[in-house]
Amino acid sequence: MIWNKGTLIETSGNYWKSCTLHTGVKLDIFTIIGAGTKSSEEVALQINGDLRGVSALLNALTAMELLDKAKDKFSNTDFSKQFLTKESPDYTGYIVMHHHHLMESWENMAASVVSGQPNRSNASETENEGERESFLMAMHNIASGTAPMYANVVDLSACTHLLDLG
Repeated sequence: MIWNKGTLIETSGNYWKSCTLHTGVKLDIFTIIGAGTKSSEEVALQINGDLRGVSALLNALTAMELLDKAKDKFSNTDFSKQFLTKESPDYTGYIVMHHHHLMESWENMAASVVSGQPNRSNASETENEGERESFLMAMHNIASGTAPMYANVVDLSACTHLLDLG
């Protein structure tokens, strides 16, 4: 990356994209829209949300090219249907939610740097069921993408036992 004032400001403000994506996944917007189209009113009703807030979110997701908008109706892009709807076998929302749960620790990084202490507990040991599920399923998302590659290059024919440490 070539740093200049523009890239500095862009990097500093990129959090809005992450937070918008996290919110869309957390509220299950992509799954709610599914293969059809929905208006802001329909989505707001389904999530029991504020119409103004839902409209702003849907328009932001459209600006990010994760939703399409025609007239006053929103639909998923092909990419969103594949990776952000729970019906898809390629659903990757769990890792997005895992990243969402990590946001607070990144926000508090300065305190950790000064104190030398961690600012969060281990995600696999948390008492928060949603956070633990997101972590475990995120690891599944990663493994599902990499395991086929390793299965094709690692010769296990001489092995009689296998230990999964994952």
